[in-house]
Amino acid sequence: MTHPRSTSPRNGRTPIYPIEVTCSSGTYIRTLAADLGTALGGGAHLRNLRRTSAGSFDVADAHRIDEIDPEQHVLTPAEALRDLPTVVVDVPTAVDVGHG
Repeated sequence: MTHPRSTSPRNGRTPIYPIEVTCSSGTYIRTLAADLGTALGGGAHLRNLRRTSAGSFDVADAHRIDEIDPEQHVLTPAEALRDLPTVVVDVPTAVDVGHG
């Protein structure tokens, strides 16, 4: 993480501090930015925010929409749900779940 020693505008421009945060789910990154601004004696907000991973999914494995073949499934349902726990149910429960 970047730890600026001072925060004075250069050439009349607002200082910009790029940071990368690795965090758990539920972390409020916009609040973190505001807290950093307060700690530096001013205010702060996000100029850009990009999630680079979520669970076992990583942006390195992502594709742009125009790169995806519409006839091809990018992930199987099992792959898409791989981070969710497995629940084994008996037949009556499966019927109940099927009815909502």
